[in-house]
Amino acid sequence: HIADGIVTVKAFKAGELVLVTPTTKVSDIAKSGFRADIQTLLDRGIFTGYEGKFNPNNKMTGKQFSATLSRALGLTPSGKDTQFYSSHNGALDEFGILDASPYVNEEISREEAFTALGNLLAKNGVTTNIDLDATFKDVSHFSEESKQLVALLVEVGAVSGNKGNLTPDDTIT
Repeated sequence: HIADGIVTVKAFKAGELVLVTPTTKVSDIAKSGFRADIQTLLDRGIFTGYEGKFNPNNKMTGKQFSATLSRALGLTPSGKDTQFYSSHNGALDEFGILDASPYVNEEISREEAFTALGNLLAKNGVTTNIDLDATFKDVSHFSEESKQLVALLVEVGAVSGNKGNLTPDDTIT
């Protein structure tokens, strides 16, 4: 479907793939070591910025994480969007990836983010035999429920840790 200069393509159950011309520029990422990655995600509409800024050192809240993940997956927002994030929460919940409603205004921990992303991998048939206890020093800080999901992220190379730790209690920035 083509309308208003935007091409929209239906892509399986995950939602829609929308190709857009990059328009989001922010003023506060020039000194970030992740500048190119942030700009790529801004260009793809996955990150949106706020009032001309990205705030790369701010801690991410559950509502920001759910909106970002939903946009990254191309999920069609679900329900009435009374807040920028509510329809994204609905889409993630319907897809069975994450129910962000308990912590929409709270900072999201690495464990919570890893669990949501691992859930996505599990739903797509990714498996692993990785023993997190033998690989990382701080695995005891994860809930039992999260350990296998986090192992999936290690399996695909999405998570590698830092000096033998995964720091599950830290927040996402």
